[in-house]
Amino acid sequence: MAGRSERRALASLSSLLGVGAASILTTLLSGGDALRTLQVSAFLIGFGLGPGIILALCAEALLTRLGLLSWCAYATAGFIGGGFLSVLFIGAGGRDPNGFITGLACGLAGGLAYWAVLRPDRREY
Repeated sequence: MAGRSERRALASLSSLLGVGAASILTTLLSGGDALRTLQVSAFLIGFGLGPGIILALCAEALLTRLGLLSWCAYATAGFIGGGFLSVLFIGAGGRDPNGFITGLACGLAGGLAYWAVLRPDRREY
């Protein structure tokens, strides 16, 4: 069985895949200029990756300490984190509401993917 750090690394990679999939899905559903929205999404994912990982690890530590280990807690934390990073990088979402919605969806997908691989509710302490 993989150790804790290996599972975290795998969870982070799967979270990144979830973020990419959510970005593509929201781009397709937005009905706008798909190429431009994908370029903006790739840019934001590139710049948001570092802060996103730091935010995710802090959120995981807080959720673990509080005993909130369900999928709903991780999805909510991802949703809030995605919204925070969207506001941080887009500037309150005023210029590009699709970018803000993409950030929320990416955070939600990332939180769920992280939980699905790590499964903190099944940890043995």
